[in-house]
Amino acid sequence: MKLFYLLVLASSIGCSVIAQKTKLHFQSANEIGFTTGENATRMQFSTSNGVGTKKWFAGLATGMDFYRFRTIPLYADMRYRFLKGPGQIFVYANTGYHFAWATTKEKMNVWQGSSTVQGGAHLAAGGGYQFNLKNKHAVLISAGYTYKQVTKKFRPVICGFVGCFPSQVVEEYKYRLRRLSVKIGWLIQ
Repeated sequence: MKLFYLLVLASSIGCSVIAQKTKLHFQSANEIGFTTGENATRMQFSTSNGVGTKKWFAGLATGMDFYRFRTIPLYADMRYRFLKGPGQIFVYANTGYHFAWATTKEKMNVWQGSSTVQGGAHLAAGGGYQFNLKNKHAVLISAGYTYKQVTKKFRPVICGFVGCFPSQVVEEYKYRLRRLSVKIGWLIQ
């Protein structure tokens, strides 16, 4: 979480330095795509809103991620665009936190018992291409690497001759999900 606050502070300082030299304007990027890794291929979507210049963008983003566990990521989004003209190559970096919103099926286990799912770190980096359209709109196509951390805690029920009782031991499983991501989106500048 400290990394998230550090990135927000760094982006704020960067934006204030850029603002002294160039004019900032509001930008919104809305994307939908797929993540794939060891588990399967699942859908994701996000919205990122912030300020930008002709080359830089810094904003806050949120969305839904359905890979392995359903989560709601909240993260800082930084982008840099190369070239000028009708199309631009860009790179991006994100850091933040995944809030768990696990389904009943995701919480279930083979044995009886109770379980909880907790969120964790969100990291992403990649690149893409921006097709500029009229009226300050653009189509975005991107691909990158994402990291999602989730923790599942489980307290099994132990059954014996006298009945069933919850165990005093809590099992903890840490998922470090490394995936590839492909997205398409719409940018309003």
